[in-house]
Amino acid sequence: MSAAQKQTSHDVIETLTLDHTSLAQSIDAFYAAPSAHYRRRVLRRTCAGLRVHFALEADVFYRDFLVATGDTLSHYVALVNQETVKNIIEEIELADPDDPSLWERMKELSRLVEHHIEEAEKVDGLFAQVRAAGVCRS
Repeated sequence: MSAAQKQTSHDVIETLTLDHTSLAQSIDAFYAAPSAHYRRRVLRRTCAGLRVHFALEADVFYRDFLVATGDTLSHYVALVNQETVKNIIEEIELADPDDPSLWERMKELSRLVEHHIEEAEKVDGLFAQVRAAGVCRS
């Protein structure tokens, strides 16, 4: 892997980590929203942020993860989890902000995003595995 590719992987991990913080804050803002109008705005921002985040992961990070680790099972599980979240995002985007089932969908989305962040950022998580393989600088 070239030095430029290693730097790109490092930058991607840094960007994804910042995204995780921002996305978690957006989800918290949904629960704190004082009105349906504000909830809808937060939902749009959160769903758009997740779509961009997942595109970066799929197009850059997961490819680097697979090259670095050869772990096809974890790679596959990550992609399947992304598809699950994308399906929930579609349901959320179609829901009325006052629909009680929206809260259940958001709880599920929150749980999945929290799990996603944990799997990526834990000590032996996806990010650490890519760094340990020398694909990027720590």
